[in-house]
Amino acid sequence: VSTHVESATDFHHAVLAGTDEINHLPGFRPENNDPVKGYDNLARYRISEADARLAGQRKIVVVTTSGTTIDMSFKDGVDVKKAEAVREMLTHNLQLLHRHGVRIAIGSDSFRQTAQPEALNLKRLGAFDNLTLLKLWCETTAWTIFPKRKIGHLKDGFEASFLALSGDPLQDFSNVKEIQLRFKQGTLL
Repeated sequence: VSTHVESATDFHHAVLAGTDEINHLPGFRPENNDPVKGYDNLARYRISEADARLAGQRKIVVVTTSGTTIDMSFKDGVDVKKAEAVREMLTHNLQLLHRHGVRIAIGSDSFRQTAQPEALNLKRLGAFDNLTLLKLWCETTAWTIFPKRKIGHLKDGFEASFLALSGDPLQDFSNVKEIQLRFKQGTLL
């Protein structure tokens, strides 16, 4: 069961109801889609410690889908203090969930794009170091989509589906855009 949420209250009820997956980090979209007034009450988006703990215990997956909000918070012309507060709230939620063992998957809410812009915006947010973000994207996300397949690791017995990059994303995360080779189940594409 996958539940779509917008607020921390939605998140709370989804966790109590026993959902398997929560789509959207609370605060991914401002109230009434109004970027000016929609973030006047950021407390309504902050996940509680108790809810994060219970989500971790229940092994709930949270799909981020916050890239558009993160991107908006860095644009010229936005209220700088409000934008910083929005980024702090999103960072708080992500780090809280991660600390409590919630499985975080990197996903976009836009059907016309991959998860790459989402991952790059999460990097821009600065909630995770490069290794953590890469593992969330390559391991947790892959497991979430295909829980019965052996993918997302370079290990014996796992599918040989991977990308070869021209640079180390642990040193510079933007190297995730520098794909040189693509392999799917051992076949060069």
